Amino acid sequence: VSDDLKKCIYRWYTVEKLTIEDCAGRAGCSVGLVAKVLKNMQEFGAVNNPNSKHTGRPREVDNGDELYIKEVLKARPTIYLDELQLKLGTVRHID
Repeated sequence: VSDDLKKCIYRWYTVEKLTIEDCAGRAGCSVGLVAKVLKNMQEFGAVNNPNSKHTGRPREVDNGDELYIKEVLKARPTIYLDELQLKLGTVRHID
């Protein structure tokens, strides 16, 4: 979830006085995420915890790659995974 959406969640809760459940429904996310955003704003004054560390390996697919995959799947919903990987590698230069 983007930081912009998290800021909207906070505004909906504090300014528009929506419930946590309503914020989650509007944002299309879980109640737990809304609660975490509100907790982070209360504790840190930011929608994210500045002390948290990212775990796991970095993403290999960026937003442009993701958009390309979605467009290919819209055009060819029955494409095989190996074909999609080949197209992605060729067009977006991914190994």
